[in-house]
Amino acid sequence: MTSGPVVVLTCDPALVRDFWLYAYAPAVLDTEARRYPPVDEIAAALGGTVSVEAVPIPLDCTDGFDERAR
Repeated sequence: MTSGPVVVLTCDPALVRDFWLYAYAPAVLDTEARRYPPVDEIAAALGGTVSVEAVPIPLDCTDGFDERAR
């Protein structure tokens, strides 16, 4: 159990299909979307007061948010 704030960094599966690449590789992004539970399910599991905020990721980000080896 935690006594302070909890931060969960995840991908919103409802937004994956809004990515420009979806027009070219829908099967890939549909598979990616299934990897993540919906944000409202995560919030419900956490309980209490929940705040959801978008975190922009810069184009030159290199910390491995996807499967590609760096």
